[in-house]
Amino acid sequence: NEDISVATKFIRYGANDFIKRPFTNEEFAVRVSVNLELIELFRQSKETASKDFLTGLYNRRFFFESGNPIFEKTKRKGQPLSVIMLDIDNFKAINDKYGHDIGDAAIQEVGTLLNIFLRNSDLVARFGGEEFCIIMEDISIEDIENRLESIREVFEKNIVCRENISFSYTISVGVAYGLYDTLDEMIQASDKALYEAKHFGRNRVVINKNL
Repeated sequence: NEDISVATKFIRYGANDFIKRPFTNEEFAVRVSVNLELIELFRQSKETASKDFLTGLYNRRFFFESGNPIFEKTKRKGQPLSVIMLDIDNFKAINDKYGHDIGDAAIQEVGTLLNIFLRNSDLVARFGGEEFCIIMEDISIEDIENRLESIREVFEKNIVCRENISFSYTISVGVAYGLYDTLDEMIQASDKALYEAKHFGRNRVVINKNL
């Protein structure tokens, strides 16, 4: 359209750009290129806001934004859900012995291994420090037990090599499985199970079932 007032209306109603006739091929290409760059910038900004900078996993805020709809969906269907709290055993000792850079490497290794051994559909987030939270849907209690036990063994046998230093560590895992009233209640139940895992010797998986 040649009428400039039409461009104003389009922009007001949400268009990113408007090109007025006549235009050259070069002008068209430049405008398309600029808008593609804006789209990529928005994507990067959104990813930065939702991801943990150290591990590349989702952060706590994104976990709740995405986790609550998952919880409500499974609750409507009457299906069990799993919320898993996982953290590094004796993490303070790693920091004290090797320094914070190696401590960061230990945290990064958690993200690397979880990305390998969890399903694409699982929601994984770094909750803070050395603590991680996972939501798993459409999975039986038997599969939960087997999968988490396998992951625990992977960490137990894994050797991390950074800056000419080799070290290993174990993890403790607490799980809330079943039907609960709220996502917060599930997180509290999984946190309680994690505390039990720590209390009874660490390097183990404890499951609270509410079927």
